[in-house]
Amino acid sequence: MKVTLVFFLFTIMAGCASVSMAPQKESTEAKEFSYPDEGKAGIYVFRKDSPFGAALKKDIWINGDCIGESASGVFFYHQVEGEQEHNIATESEFSPNIMTLFTEAGKN
Repeated sequence: MKVTLVFFLFTIMAGCASVSMAPQKESTEAKEFSYPDEGKAGIYVFRKDSPFGAALKKDIWINGDCIGESASGVFFYHQVEGEQEHNIATESEFSPNIMTLFTEAGKN
């Protein structure tokens, strides 16, 4: 009985943490860390693979646009205009988390 209950709970928690993923080709290209397009800067957002909060999914926002829903061990790559500030945000159980970042054109 205990094994069945543990398996059931683990299955539910693992299912809660799944998010839509980019095709393998896009993921591989993003991991090459190529230079961004001219005048642009590349922003990588990575969520550490951790057992704490792993079942919780969080939306990732850049300048008010949702770029995706994170899960443990997931990353995002997004190009933005270079030479200006950008807001990166996500929500938490307590409050929104916002970070302002100045990007340099031609860099990730």
